[in-house]
Amino acid sequence: MRRFNILSLMGLVLALAVGLAALRGANESWAGGLLLVTPLLLCIALVGALCGKERSRAGRLGFAAFGGAYFALAFLGLSEGNLGKLPTSKLLWLVHERAAGVQQFMVTFTTTTTQSTPGGPPPVLTVNTMPAGPGAPALFRGAGQFLAVNDTLVAAMPNRWQTMLPGAANYEPFSAVGHCLFALLAGLPGAVIARWFERGRVAAAPESGSSSSSRAANSASPTG
Repeated sequence: MRRFNILSLMGLVLALAVGLAALRGANESWAGGLLLVTPLLLCIALVGALCGKERSRAGRLGFAAFGGAYFALAFLGLSEGNLGKLPTSKLLWLVHERAAGVQQFMVTFTTTTTQSTPGGPPPVLTVNTMPAGPGAPALFRGAGQFLAVNDTLVAAMPNRWQTMLPGAANYEPFSAVGHCLFALLAGLPGAVIARWFERGRVAAAPESGSSSSSRAANSASPTG
């Protein structure tokens, strides 16, 4: 069994620290950086599998294949609606809902209805509403002609999720960061599976070699 050296452990700790920092402070900068770094790492693994040492070829190839497949599926292959059906997308949305909390909008309508006081200001109707999701329109019903609509976002109370992952409140960059990290995580079981197939192939090689040698020896021995 191969042991991890100090350099490998340091690299693992660094990768975990960067991943946690990206999730905690998810913004446009983190999302753009990971969208550049993730395919770069997958390409390096692929080049290392093709041109590197024989003993590391299977693991690198499996990492590049599985990680690249998820990255292509999340950012290139699926439409926005189908991407939301992935379990990983649902998990990211769940974390976002927990971190963002309930958002309330204070909406003020100014209408042309009959004034109660002659010469006074027009009546004002204030409505509290909660949107169903990012970009979801709010529906209002009322009488009269609307002259002005003013909306103000009322800040939600901080909660435990928002304290741990404040960047999760920004869904679009948080989703991009999360899918990049899921692509790198998907490469890990790919490396394990590739090494498992490689061990089976190496174990079967001596048996096939010995059987070929025995058949050659039998064919070369004189017959009675």
